[in-house]
Amino acid sequence: MTLPRGRLLVMLVILFAILLFSNSALAQEMTFEEGVHWGLKHNIEIMKMKQNLNQLKRGLKEVKAGSDWQLDTTIKTQVNNFDTDKISDIDSSSDGEDNNFQELDISLSATKDYWSGLSLRSEVYSRNDNLSADSINDAEFQLNVDQNIYPRLPINAEQNYIKRKLDLKEARAALKDEKNSKIIDWTEAYLNLLRLKERYGLANERYKIAQKELDEVMAQKKVGEAGELELLSAKANLKEAQYQLKNAKNNYQQAKKALSNQLGLTNEQSLKLNASSDYLAQLEAIINSSSIKLNDKPRLIELAMDNSVKLLKNKLSKKKVEYELHWSKLEDKPDINLNGNYNSLNQEWSAGINLSYNIFDSGQQELVTKDLNEQIEITNREYQDIVKGLKLEIDKLVNQIEANQNNLEGKELRLEKAKLGKKIAKKQLERGLITQIEFHKKELALQEAKINLKEAKNKLLLSKLELIDYIGSKEFWGGK
Repeated sequence: MTLPRGRLLVMLVILFAILLFSNSALAQEMTFEEGVHWGLKHNIEIMKMKQNLNQLKRGLKEVKAGSDWQLDTTIKTQVNNFDTDKISDIDSSSDGEDNNFQELDISLSATKDYWSGLSLRSEVYSRNDNLSADSINDAEFQLNVDQNIYPRLPINAEQNYIKRKLDLKEARAALKDEKNSKIIDWTEAYLNLLRLKERYGLANERYKIAQKELDEVMAQKKVGEAGELELLSAKANLKEAQYQLKNAKNNYQQAKKALSNQLGLTNEQSLKLNASSDYLAQLEAIINSSSIKLNDKPRLIELAMDNSVKLLKNKLSKKKVEYELHWSKLEDKPDINLNGNYNSLNQEWSAGINLSYNIFDSGQQELVTKDLNEQIEITNREYQDIVKGLKLEIDKLVNQIEANQNNLEGKELRLEKAKLGKKIAKKQLERGLITQIEFHKKELALQEAKINLKEAKNKLLLSKLELIDYIGSKEFWGGK
């Protein structure tokens, strides 16, 4: 049966609408808070830092595993063939027997290095000739025990573990700092996106006004109420408004794509723009609950020093060098070890004390000590430079907050001025002193003043967040 063309067309349209709706439904719209938590998991910089952190954790486990029991086995087989024509003194009792001699050596060794300086080495081995039951020898056993007495120098594995643990501490602090920094960057981009969307709408309204003005001038020119100069001016204004509209649209779209890329969103995900976002309210609550006193700079500097990742990295670097210097000095001391051995083959055991000392090293130890001391001196100088930088940054952040506060107050006054301008324009419109287009321009000026005020509030919020982050008093992601 053939369907009528009309019905077939309707079915195709319905099917297309269903597919379109399905694709739209698959697109996931995220709130800003959801986008932040997604970004904390999928941002490439944070992912790299997490990967580095996980590698350091695995490295610590590898070091410990390397010091635990290690079992090795060796199996060796060998076949020897003797040419009877070249061997004249073969025992007559071997006539008629196979001259291929087979050997099978099996050994199992176990080692463990305790961080207390105790080292265990044991081996069980067996050698079988001709692979016959009569020739199987009893397994033999060897044991070697070594205990460091003086000086108490950590073994290489423990030294490596100590230094890697310091690296892990640094990586954790750096990841925490990066998360807060990213959230501030994303919040700034999100707020900027809200303002760009509003400015895009404002530019669209101005374009409409410019078009209306051109239409009016063209109508006036027809009746001789406007000249060529007024017409050219109106056309230029329209072109300028068109340019501003395209520029505002491009800025908005580019900013939206940039934020999506920073958050690691997929093509099927989009960010919902909401000026009343719950997460923005949470950040404002963090600011309001903070007990920061801008005039107490010594306290701010103290908090910044406790939170500085650069300062922590400097301290940890110095600590590692100090460890190496301490270990180097211990290596220069006489080495005293207790050792014991046992061999089951001879039923023998032995115990003793070993004393060793490097009497002359051609000045090698002195050079190593000098190099490490120089490294410590450099870290001390870097520490002072970092502290100076912290003080300057605190001054900068405090001054920025104060400047943004003044800017906000100025925008509030301009908003009041724009409100008054609209109020006066409304009365003028009622009296016929101005046109509807001129009144609409006053309305747009008020909208722009409101947007400018919002931007001023955003700048103040962000500058306060930066100071809170710098002194390390809050975590913006709630520990998730």
